[in-house]
Amino acid sequence: MNIEELKRILGDQKEYLHSLEKEKIIERELPFKVTPYISKPNVLSILGVRRSGKSTLGYLLVKGKKFAYVDFSDDRLVNFNDFDMLTRAFYEMYGDFNYVLIDEPQYVKCWKLFVNRLRKDKVVIITGSSSGLLSGELSTALTGRHVLDSLPLFI
Repeated sequence: MNIEELKRILGDQKEYLHSLEKEKIIERELPFKVTPYISKPNVLSILGVRRSGKSTLGYLLVKGKKFAYVDFSDDRLVNFNDFDMLTRAFYEMYGDFNYVLIDEPQYVKCWKLFVNRLRKDKVVIITGSSSGLLSGELSTALTGRHVLDSLPLFI
């Protein structure tokens, strides 16, 4: 995969994410207990069952801010492993950004190392539903900088 192909995929994903607005998301106040954790070098993990609104909540948290987005559950990203190219694609597509929203990172190898690098300069929010994310493995990988909150999703 080259950077132009990656940017095309990210563009498709960005378009989908913005289409959530058209699905008549009911605007609600975000839970107070979430906002203190949305800061670097913390990583906010929004975990739960499939189709429960995790991505929508993540989007609401970054909406109106300068953010980059990737969804690794996209079949076109199977076997993806070039995180430097992803970072370049983010900057080329989004310009300067302060937040990164990552959906379903468990589908790619070494994602935890990428998130660990990103969290030093960006606010990182990940969403996922896999048992690998729900296990203690995540908190071990991001020791001291990972915030896991089981939110009752409200979307």
